[in-house]
Amino acid sequence: MIYWIFGDLNPLFAVFILSPIIALMLGVVCFYRRRFKIMMGMGVSFVLPLLFIASDWATLWANVGIGMVDGVGYSLITLLMYKGLNFIKN
Repeated sequence: MIYWIFGDLNPLFAVFILSPIIALMLGVVCFYRRRFKIMMGMGVSFVLPLLFIASDWATLWANVGIGMVDGVGYSLITLLMYKGLNFIKN
């Protein structure tokens, strides 16, 4: 539903470049802000692809499967960033 705000955004840029960067930033936020739990950050990362893939409700429901697959990948990126920062700190 991001396309309602940014109409000219390229979907490939949003899914393959912007979403992983946002997932990395969520991992950093989860590390530095203890109140923002890692499971909440992984949940937000999980729905990121659906925000960028869907342009209307029909497209949203048609792309739920690939959104889940991408969402699991972005959740893992968030978790790896969080665990990496924990490893560096300790």
